[in-house]
Amino acid sequence: AAEETHGEHADWTKVESAGTLTGGNCYLDKQIGGELVIQGKVTLCLNGQKLEGSGNHSVITVYTGASLTLCDCRKNVSNNVGGTVYHTGVITGGNAINGGGICVQSDASLTMTGGAMAKNEATGSTGSGGGIWSAGTVTLSGDCIVESNKASYGRGLFASSGSVVTISDGHFGREDSIYGHEDSAIEITGGSFEGELNEEYLSPGHIAVKDPDNGYVVCKRGGAVTFTPGETSTFTYDGSEVEFTATASNNAAVSYRFSDAEDG
Repeated sequence: AAEETHGEHADWTKVESAGTLTGGNCYLDKQIGGELVIQGKVTLCLNGQKLEGSGNHSVITVYTGASLTLCDCRKNVSNNVGGTVYHTGVITGGNAINGGGICVQSDASLTMTGGAMAKNEATGSTGSGGGIWSAGTVTLSGDCIVESNKASYGRGLFASSGSVVTISDGHFGREDSIYGHEDSAIEITGGSFEGELNEEYLSPGHIAVKDPDNGYVVCKRGGAVTFTPGETSTFTYDGSEVEFTATASNNAAVSYRFSDAEDG
């Protein structure tokens, strides 16, 4: 869906101001200031535009029983948010106790496949979910971006009790942590993270490795590391030279150290 082209958005509803969306396929035609409330089954294409909150509420609230699919089919744009340029639509300027960018209420759902969530805040000593706060279901995939948000707990995303979160792709900034209540369920099967990744959220069979090109932590499907004869590394052990190569299945990155201690 992140790569999908909606053409001229024929038969889609144009969103020209803040307010309530009750259903259907909608798109932004220009930059909008204010907040959106979702009260139905809605697909919203950011269309490369900026949705900027007033600074007093969540930019988007998905009400109980509602669902929002958030995407962006337009990439040839430049949105400047606090000195950072995004070549996609951006949700920014939100400020709320729970969910500065998007607040997903209980029995509601958010599917995000594109666009950026940046410069939102969850304020107060218990402020949770600078980018996204959820008591419902959240699915992040595609080329969505969550970064530069602020909160006391979960700058990027906070999963409240009973929430189910699945992350299969996307990018999280250095400070945009993922945090979940002990009664939530968070499963990460993909994506890149500039900061550390809490490995307790990794789906079974997946590992967190650093991308050698940019240093980001990447979630990949894991596999056994195999040592085979080769010329990649040569070490001296007990007076003899030892050669081996370390590889891992599914193209996971491998790093290793050599010790001359018997228990090393």
